[in-house]
Amino acid sequence: MGSLEVDTAVERVEDDVFRATLSPDWEIWGPMGGYVASVALRAIGQVSAFDRPASFSCQYHGVAAFDTVQVKITTLRSARTAAAHRAEMSQDGKPILEATVWSVGEVEGLEHDESTAPDVPAVADLKSVPELMAEAGLEETQPPFPFWNNLETRPVEFQTEWPPPGPLPPVWQQWCRFVPEASFPDPWLDACRSLVLVDVQSWPAASRPHA
Repeated sequence: MGSLEVDTAVERVEDDVFRATLSPDWEIWGPMGGYVASVALRAIGQVSAFDRPASFSCQYHGVAAFDTVQVKITTLRSARTAAAHRAEMSQDGKPILEATVWSVGEVEGLEHDESTAPDVPAVADLKSVPELMAEAGLEETQPPFPFWNNLETRPVEFQTEWPPPGPLPPVWQQWCRFVPEASFPDPWLDACRSLVLVDVQSWPAASRPHA
C-alpha cells in the first residue's frame, strides 16, 4: 500500500526544478497516469503564491519508469488573484508529461452547480470488494495491479463472470476512499485525489463494451 502524500512528494533542486521518485505502489501497466500528474501538480504548488489549484490539464508524452523524475516549472502568468504555471516532467532526458495549472487566491465570484448526482446507493449500503468476493464464494486474491491497494472500493455493480457473455454499458460506478489517509488539509495535495480518480475511471468504463 502506498501513501498519496509521501509518494507524490517533491524535492526542490533549483529555483524552478523539482525532483521526485515514482513509487511502484501506484502501478497500472507502469506508473498510473493520475498519480504521475499528481507529482506535477504538487511541484507547481511549491512555487504558486496561491493556496488552491483551480484547474489542471495535461498531455502524456511517454511512460515513466519507477525511478527519479525531474519537473521544471515555468510561470506563464502571475496576477493579483490568480496564476498560471506549466510543469514539464522528464526522466533521463525523455519527456513524460506536460501540464498547465491555474491557481487562485481568496476571491469572490459567481457560484453555481448544474451537475446532477447519479442515482446510486449510499456508501453504507454497499459492500467492499473483499466482502463481495467472500459472499460470492470466490477466493480472495491480490488486485490485478498494486494501484488498487491504495483504495477501498465499493462497487455499485459487482461482476463475478469475466469476461462477460456480451457487451456491457460503458459505465463504472464505485465509491472510492483512499487508504491509509482518506483526505488531506493541504488543498494542493487533496486535489491529487481528484486527478487520480478522474484518470483511473476511463479504462474500466470504456473497456466494458469490448470485454
